[in-house]
Amino acid sequence: MVEELKSGNVLVGLRQFLRAAETGVALKAFVAKDCAPHIFKEITDNCNKYGITVEYIETMSELGKICGIDVGAAVAVITK
Repeated sequence: MVEELKSGNVLVGLRQFLRAAETGVALKAFVAKDCAPHIFKEITDNCNKYGITVEYIETMSELGKICGIDVGAAVAVITK
């Protein structure tokens, strides 16, 4: 999991995820389990809608660190 996020085209954040999903370039999403429930639902609904593989990370802080940013992240997505 960590290797995937460090060795590919990665976008971080809800807006970037939604854009990647809608344009068909999203391959796999990493979602923080502790993000706001409405955001979690929006991300997982879009993953189901567009057939994007999902992997869950325990916390937003952990996902942010994995992505190399100093703040938490609700979602990160690997793109084509």
